[in-house]
This record gives sequence, structure tokens and C-alpha cells, in this order.
Amino acid sequence: MLQETQNSNAFLEAIAPLVRADPDGMQFIGSVASQDSTDRWLVTDAAGAAIACAVVSDRTAVLSSTTTPADATAIGIAIATKLATAIIEAQGPPSSVPAFLDGYASVRPDVTVVSRHRLLLYVLDPARLPTDRCTVPGELHVATTTDKPILTDLLTAFFRGIWGEAPATLDADIDVQVAQRELYLWKVDGHAVACAGHSPPVTTLDGPRYRIRSVFTPESNRRRGYAAALTAGICKALLAEAPCHISLFAESANVASNKTYQRIGFVVKGEISTVIIA
Repeated sequence: MLQETQNSNAFLEAIAPLVRADPDGMQFIGSVASQDSTDRWLVTDAAGAAIACAVVSDRTAVLSSTTTPADATAIGIAIATKLATAIIEAQGPPSSVPAFLDGYASVRPDVTVVSRHRLLLYVLDPARLPTDRCTVPGELHVATTTDKPILTDLLTAFFRGIWGEAPATLDADIDVQVAQRELYLWKVDGHAVACAGHSPPVTTLDGPRYRIRSVFTPESNRRRGYAAALTAGICKALLAEAPCHISLFAESANVASNKTYQRIGFVVKGEISTVIIA
């Protein structure tokens, strides 16, 4: 049975077994489930236990790894029917995302697929994180309010590369993430050459979980090691605060990015499909 759940606490309680079974795969859903702007759906069995779930956050629909194609179709229909604002992205198991789109398009027949991607889910093995001194020029900086103009430029370029446009909430999102010390810059001689951030922590039984996100280096600064140094620096900073788990997604077709993440200690844990639509 598919049902929308408006109460975030009830939703989090219901999906707790799913989080325990797949804490890294459920990290994003867990990180946004409590937000007021998030829409939530549960798939339950005959006994009422959650067997799959989905959320919509920032116009992105995310299906849990346990979502079957049949359930994905039903979720697509429900989201297209319930939400007045069209989504711009769908993520989930490779076998279920096409079914979700079929359901969604049955209600919104004008939907157009802009691009399809396969993303690899990486989880950091702390033992593989480089411990020697970084030789890449520059240093890690936690972004502050004075960095907002460059953050806006870099993140606008990042999102345009994915969705074709930056989210309308970007300005407010930057304010929140800066206040929570979740955005970072790699600076060389005081000039920002790359940016990245991490999600708020999701608390699990074996420690907090973070997801590295929005890793972006402008074209003119690429192939100089900045993204690797920045990502490794963020990981070291998080681990220095307390033992934790760190993950990220990388485009499977981007050979350079995958080699970078593997070199600094990330190990492939799974795969998802993501589809950009208009």
C-alpha cells in the first residue's frame, strides 16, 4: 500500500528499519525527511511495515533502493497528481526509475527526458584516506558570509551543468549551509579555485553519516588536483571532529572523477540511476 506521510517523525520512525539495512543508500532520504518542504511517501506491506519509501526535496524525487518497478510506477503517479510544481530530477534503483517515469508521465504527458545518468555510490574507507602532507597548492577554508559572492558563482555553474539552471532557493540555501559550516572552498593565494560541501549529518546506530556534495571546479582550474585535495580535506575535518561515515555520488562515465575519489580512499558501494526531466 502506498500512502503519503506528512508527519516527519512518523515517517522517520517507519523507515528506521530501511535505514538500518542500508544506511549509506538511505542517507539522502534521512537527511531531508524532517524538512518542512519535503514531501514523503511510504510503501507498506500487509502488516503495515514500511518496505520502501520516496521523498521529493528541491524538486528532486528520490526512491529508496528497495522500491520495486510496480511501486515506482505508483509513486510516480502519486507525485505527479499531488504536487503542483513539476519535478526536475528522479533518482533511484536502475530497475525502478524508468517505471517511475512511466507513472509520472501518465499524469504529466508533456514530460521530456533531458538526460540520463548512472551514479556510483562511494563510501570512504578511512584507512585509505591519504595521511601524507598535501602537495597541491592552496588550502582548505570553511566558507563564511564574505565568501557568498564566489559561492553563488561556483554553485550556479555547478547546478547549471546538471539541471540547466540553478534552483530558485540557491541564495537561501547558501545562507543556511554557510551558517551550519557545511560549505568549503579550496583557495590558492586567497583566491577560490574550487568548492564543495556536505550534507547535515544523519544519525545512525554506528555513528553520524555525511554525504559530500556539490564538488565543483571551474574548467580553467581543472586537472590540478584541487577537487581531490578539497574532498580529502573535508573528510579529514569531519573525521577530526568525531568518528563518522562519509559517502558521495559520482557520475559513472566520468573516469577522472572516479579515479580521484578512489585514490583518496572511496570505495564503490552501489549504483543508482538519475534522470533530468523538463
